[in-house]
This record gives sequence, structure tokens and C-alpha cells, in this order.
Amino acid sequence: MLHPDKERRALLDTPLLALCVLLLTACTSVIVPPEQVQDPVSVFVLDHGRHSSLVLPFDAGGAVRYSYGDWEYYALNRTGLGSGLRALLWPTPAALGHQLLAGSVDADSVVRQLRLGVFESLEVKVERAAVRQLQLELAGIFDGARETLHYSAAYDVHFVHHPEPYTINYNSNRMVARWLEQLGCSVAGRPVLSNWRVQR
Repeated sequence: MLHPDKERRALLDTPLLALCVLLLTACTSVIVPPEQVQDPVSVFVLDHGRHSSLVLPFDAGGAVRYSYGDWEYYALNRTGLGSGLRALLWPTPAALGHQLLAGSVDADSVVRQLRLGVFESLEVKVERAAVRQLQLELAGIFDGARETLHYSAAYDVHFVHHPEPYTINYNSNRMVARWLEQLGCSVAGRPVLSNWRVQR
């Protein structure tokens, strides 16, 4: 399991990446949940140290964790300097990650099932119908790209190609922000790195 602190230290190993961190870490993104929720359900934003993912519960129990990232660096786990710089500096093929989670949907249960470290878990209450709609949309993207299916044992996640390219300005945190907005939240700030706060 990758510990978030080790991930952050690894990010500082090169001057260019360290400069990016210094410029971006001050940017906190504030999640503002919807004010009026008739049928509330909890979703979870997971901060993995420098990127994020989103956990969506199923009505019948269990949940699915969706993530987004650079195909080579994230899905293929080629985390060398060349892959990292390529993902930072140019648009590259993107991955949509899909991981089924069993049991009760709470922060502790979710974190225990992951092979990837979690720096922080944030619970957000949203409308159940909005969660169902987002699940249908993401499942459609995933099912539509099954010919590209790749399983990563390192993360215990199945990946397919995502149609939108990965860039430093459109990374996992920006994608999670977009998913949250589809759930009725608003996101203030620039979610370039995973520096989240929930407005209560």
C-alpha cells in the first residue's frame, strides 16, 4: 500500500515537480453540499495524497469507487519520471478506474478495502437520485470502452480508456469536482491538487 506521505515526498524528488507543488498546494477547494436534499445519501471524496477519487453507494448495498488519471502513469502503474513529466506537460490518454466495494458504506469500511493509501476521507450528503444518475453515466462510459479493459493488481482496480484526455489542468481532482457538481454540489477554488474541505 502506498502511504500518502511517501507519495508527497516522491513528488518533491525533482525541481520541476517541486515547483508545481509549491505553486498549487495553497489552493484549497471547498465542497458546498446542496442545501435542499429530500432523500439524502452519503458519498465519499477520498484524498490519496495528491489525487482524489469518489465513492458512490448502491441502493442495494455496497458501493463503487470511480477514479480518473493518466493511462500510463496511473492505470499501467508506470510511475517513472518520464511518465510523470509527460502527464504534467502534455495532454495524454486518460483512464477511468472502477472498483466495487462490499459491505456497509462508511469511511472506515471503504478505506479498509483499498490497496491505495487514503490521506483523508470526506463525507458529503447529496440527493440519492443524483447518485443514481451519475452511476448510470459513469457505468455507460466504462461499459462503452470495455475493449480497453485493464486490471491493475497494484490498486485492485479495473481501468478503461476515458474519452477526455488527461492534463495537469484537467486531472483527477478536477474530474472529482465535476462529478460533485453533477451531484448538486458547488466547488469553490481550484482543485488541481487534492486539498479539499467540506463546508458544513
